Amino acid sequence: MKTLTLTVASMAVLALAACQQPAETEKAETAAPAAPAAAPTLPPANPEDPQQLALAFRAAWDRAPPAKAPAPEQSGGGDFTFNAGKLIALGGDRYAFVSDGQGGDGHVSPGAVAIHYLQRTPDGFRRADAAPLIVDGGTFGNPPEWTVQQGLLPAPALIATSGGVWQGYACSGASVVELAPERPVLRADYVRLNYSNGGAVIDEKAAEEMTGRLVPATPGRDFAVQYSGASTAKVTWRLAADGTYKPANEPADLPWC
Repeated sequence: MKTLTLTVASMAVLALAACQQPAETEKAETAAPAAPAAAPTLPPANPEDPQQLALAFRAAWDRAPPAKAPAPEQSGGGDFTFNAGKLIALGGDRYAFVSDGQGGDGHVSPGAVAIHYLQRTPDGFRRADAAPLIVDGGTFGNPPEWTVQQGLLPAPALIATSGGVWQGYACSGASVVELAPERPVLRADYVRLNYSNGGAVIDEKAAEEMTGRLVPATPGRDFAVQYSGASTAKVTWRLAADGTYKPANEPADLPWC
């Protein structure tokens, strides 16, 4: 009887172990999966590399240069011709590609700058899902000159400056574009900056010059233009309900062409 008792006990232990094994196996199968490996980070684009600039141009315009875009009808129509551009890093793998467009050769014919957003890829770039922006200005088809200014707006601001000479009066102003995360946005259409009547007066003592400088105020609410020379006014440009900035206190006698 003792031998039988031990045998039955041994069978009970084996049965219990058999019952526990599937549960442990199931527990192992339902354990949390290992975290996926981090996606490789693409190296930053080199804005001086001609090959990368060529890839960026093709991604922006869907072709190699030259590319064309229609000019405004009020400036005589025709096309802007774009042959090259530059890259601006926006953070992460996003870039703005700014290309210069030559317009017609008439005095009132503007040039242009086009701003496309691009996404870095292992093979180069692809155009991001953001509408491009074309800003025109200037005379004789020359494109605006542009720089990037930090601190003026919540995102970097592209300042496109253009002007001309009319009967001896020289004037230039700036279009202010915010390189916002979603897309480029024209925030101020034309900010008066520089003025000179030196080519229109005979008496040098009557010559006047004025220079304007964009200065930060409260990003996202307003910025200012500080003038020197013929005017020392400080004009505040304030954000309006339509998303653009407008002058709030521009003097009526501010010299201009």
